[in-house]
Amino acid sequence: MNELLVVGVIVGEEAEEMVYIKVKPLELLVSCSVDTDENYLGRYAYFALCDLLGASDECDFDEYYWPDFFDDKMQNKFLTTSKSKGGIKVILKTIYRGLCKPVKYLPAVKRDKVMIRRKTADIIPEALTTEEQLMGYCLLDTRSSKWHTNHVPSLISYTGIPSKDKISVKWFNNYILKPEDLPDRELTAEQQALKDICFLMGELSPVQYPKQKDSESRRVEFKKLNKANFSKVFTLWHEAFPLLQSRRYTHYHFTYGMRNIKGKPVKSGMSPCTFSNEEAELCFLWKEKSDYYKLELRFRIGGKLYELPSYFNASFFVASCMNPRKMHLLNSLMDCEILALFGETNYRMLFLKVHYEAYFSCFVDQLRDTYEFIDK
Repeated sequence: MNELLVVGVIVGEEAEEMVYIKVKPLELLVSCSVDTDENYLGRYAYFALCDLLGASDECDFDEYYWPDFFDDKMQNKFLTTSKSKGGIKVILKTIYRGLCKPVKYLPAVKRDKVMIRRKTADIIPEALTTEEQLMGYCLLDTRSSKWHTNHVPSLISYTGIPSKDKISVKWFNNYILKPEDLPDRELTAEQQALKDICFLMGELSPVQYPKQKDSESRRVEFKKLNKANFSKVFTLWHEAFPLLQSRRYTHYHFTYGMRNIKGKPVKSGMSPCTFSNEEAELCFLWKEKSDYYKLELRFRIGGKLYELPSYFNASFFVASCMNPRKMHLLNSLMDCEILALFGETNYRMLFLKVHYEAYFSCFVDQLRDTYEFIDK
């Protein structure tokens, strides 16, 4: 591959000419066997680029950026190359998913720990309801960044009918989206506090998106607003968590966007979950291989280490593979950012040794200063 994408172009009945494309961090280099030079883009190069852009008039050339994979050994070990009518695909082999390229954005890591406010005494479960209609609470979760009705993980209350033994929910009546949806009875102090938190989260959790015609400054405003609201919702979760730990009726729902949260909850989408008072601490496994380093995210409760389930998404929480619906609230916004970063690659990162010192050592050193590292 020699870090070049080579495209053959045939125009009409003319002989095939070759177009050579090299992707660099901040520029795209294009050459051709004829015509194209430093001042002129020839028709073969033009046709090749237009074909790569496709109907959407855009192309992410990151797929072809693989610095230092220029020899057959590196290319064959890490990459899979396939050809089709749609073009050439160059992807990482599954076992090396999470390998970071030098252009990978990595945040500055700093301490901003906020301890969970949790009860000191043993948690006493909420008494079995004596009412015909119960009140419960649901963690609303979704994927980020693709749909205009996206939201950060938030808490919503609901009403339902209890089972005969009062232990579970027989069926769900409605989400409590506004005061008129509340059951017609006096709320306990805990229910009143959770009701206020739910309504506040409902206002703050939707992700705000700029319109296509908005200016860059307007887009920056939206970004700042979403970041501020994320922080406020996280603070509200810390306020809600001690109250939630004793609630009897708690669920998790993957919403596919806030547009689906209206009227009556769909029972098939409501999974029972619990909110744990055990404090979870993020930590990392560090492994050295022959030509790369491997960094894997874990969390620790007491002396035990836990692995996160694949594609776990709830931004403010961790859960284990063994019990993916037992939610542990994170301690800080930095924890949330690290979880989101590692969540993109199933909670692991790989760094080629040839890139490590120049591009990644500072980030890993900051992690070491902030979190527990376990060298393997």
